[in-house]
Amino acid sequence: MASAAALVLVTDGGTKDATALSEVAVDAKDYLFSPSSIVARPGQVLTLVVHNVGTTEHNVRQDAQHVNADLATGATTRVRLTVPASGRLVFVCEDHAASGMAGSIGPTGTAAATGSPSSGGGGYGGYG
Repeated sequence: MASAAALVLVTDGGTKDATALSEVAVDAKDYLFSPSSIVARPGQVLTLVVHNVGTTEHNVRQDAQHVNADLATGATTRVRLTVPASGRLVFVCEDHAASGMAGSIGPTGTAAATGSPSSGGGGYGGYG
């Protein structure tokens, strides 16, 4: 029996094409990631340099790739994610996911996550 993917609300923080990059600067704001959609080559490893520019604590969580990093106000963290072959890999601020604080990475040509993330892309199940 196939499991249902969790719906994830994503507040639009813009899109970044990272096909020629190894690092992407991401701002954690109240309550969105900017950019919230990142596209790159399948299998490409990206380091997200996440800076909390908001007024509250945030974090970056992506269960399938074992990422869970807390961010105090003004703090910066670096997390590594691998672009899936297809679909979108969704990451969230677990405390603010219900407010749309989520983002996604995927291969060039895939749409940003706005609903059900692909299970093949290691979607963020259980939250949102």
